[in-house]
Amino acid sequence: MVSNWRLVTLFVLVATFWVMFFSLYGAFPLYVTEQAHGDKADLANLFSIESLGVICLTVVVGFLTRRLAASRAFMIGVLLGACGMAIIGLYPSLYVAALGVFVIALGEITYSAHFYKYLGDMAPPDQVGMYMGFAFLPIALGYVASGYLGAALGSLPPRLLWLSFAGVGLIGVVGIFLLTEIFKPKAAPPVAPSAA
Repeated sequence: MVSNWRLVTLFVLVATFWVMFFSLYGAFPLYVTEQAHGDKADLANLFSIESLGVICLTVVVGFLTRRLAASRAFMIGVLLGACGMAIIGLYPSLYVAALGVFVIALGEITYSAHFYKYLGDMAPPDQVGMYMGFAFLPIALGYVASGYLGAALGSLPPRLLWLSFAGVGLIGVVGIFLLTEIFKPKAAPPVAPSAA
């Protein structure tokens, strides 16, 4: 798996979504209480928006994105995550934060509905199980990286903090686009039928 540079690069790029996602459980609580003047109940409500959004809108988003190529759909999911981060940083308000969290939830739905399909489609027929077994590696990478990044950026003004997280997502979007659209593997030539 490590020798497959395309797969490893894909996992690193997709991990940018999870860096943003896990920032909601790292930097976000402090931001809500200290900058947006919320309390623990407000924080719980904001987290509920993310969870309820995923539960209630998964079928709707899946229906709306069903005709998109899997690579484009999960790339849009990462882009939505970056937009959600940027929205949170617009203004220290619970309502603005709620909108940002909702957009991130839409990104999670769009990502999850299509990334695993793309991964299964790109896997060689005899390695589908292995590819799917590693499908959750980007989540672990994002979890670890979000902690380090949050600590490194913690001294920034809140707006710059969230724009920095959004920038991480945008790097992921550009990378995914290059990997899946510009440098995508060439289709194998059709095999000529053997003479009878």
